[in-house]
Amino acid sequence: MSTSSERNLDFECGFSPNVLAYSGHHPGSETSWIAVAGVDDIAIFEWPSGDKISRLNNVSARIRCVDISHDGRVVAAGCDEGLMLVWHAREAEHAGEFRPPQVIQASDQRITSIKLRPDSNALQPATFQMVT
Repeated sequence: MSTSSERNLDFECGFSPNVLAYSGHHPGSETSWIAVAGVDDIAIFEWPSGDKISRLNNVSARIRCVDISHDGRVVAAGCDEGLMLVWHAREAEHAGEFRPPQVIQASDQRITSIKLRPDSNALQPATFQMVT
């Protein structure tokens, strides 16, 4: 049984999604963002419209987890090879595609959980915590 507060996530990704992350509502806006990742693809959607903001295909590593910052500007993914991939997603809005990610060798083990969190430093709006 569905209530009025429930909505189906029926986005047209173009790939099989394995993980997703929700930004939460941006202060002063009704807009939120959802990052959806498959094995080697990531897409960002605006919520609640469902509009695709950007997409990156054929990432060079197997994605295990993903997170998106509360303002939808930064997306991070953890991968099998201990790599953390970081994109500045909002730079992609006009072109519809991500620029190549910043690649960080964050661990010598598979990264299975990643969390972006707000930071008080305006020049670095998010910092990274990871669980291997």
